[in-house]
Amino acid sequence: MHLRIYAFTIYAFATHTFTTHAFNPDSLSQRSSVAKQFVVPVVLLGAGAATLNERTKQWQTDWHARQFAGFKTKIDDGLQFAPNLAWFGLSLAGVEGRHKQRDQIMLGALSNALGFTLMYSAKHAFAISRPDGTSLAFPSGHTTNAFVGAAMLHKEYGSRSVWYSLAGYSLATSVGFLRMANNEHWLSDVLAGAGTGILATEITYAVYPWLKRTIFKNEKMALLPTYNGQVVALSFVSQF
Repeated sequence: MHLRIYAFTIYAFATHTFTTHAFNPDSLSQRSSVAKQFVVPVVLLGAGAATLNERTKQWQTDWHARQFAGFKTKIDDGLQFAPNLAWFGLSLAGVEGRHKQRDQIMLGALSNALGFTLMYSAKHAFAISRPDGTSLAFPSGHTTNAFVGAAMLHKEYGSRSVWYSLAGYSLATSVGFLRMANNEHWLSDVLAGAGTGILATEITYAVYPWLKRTIFKNEKMALLPTYNGQVVALSFVSQF
């Protein structure tokens, strides 16, 4: 009940804020459309912050003890990548999305890199302990990864069929649930992870037209994400 109240309050505030500012009539529709894309991640991040308290943690501790005592699975370790693999696989298979394949890859690399940066920074800034006693709980990295991919799948292929969106977000939600069932994350971590993943994708899609005009003008330029086990980086390669 408390979560619903918090979520509704944040949603109402965000909607009111985005729709009552005085915009230029010529750009009202465009700005309103962009602003609406950020309502869901704002609500999720707000809900994550609202449930970051001892009362919610105690509820989850009791819930886990009743329903998932002794439960352990590694499925979520691989499942977190499923939404990203889904849109990437569709792109490689030649299924037409919102953007061309090169742009999709650039958008995916940037979204995942930004999601990781936001998530990793928040983990160290808050330094909250997990239910199992280990550190760096908030927000959930697995959930962030999954929701970046789900948001990508929705934005690229959701207009073709709602089932793409439902599949992506269902997979991502399952990852968040399994993180809680495994006793490795609090509800607040999962909600914030979902919000972080979607937010990173929305920011990337919002700024990508500008990036494409100013930085990625060269068609022979490539953006290559790299990961050495500890650090995620982006490398620019261009042929002159």
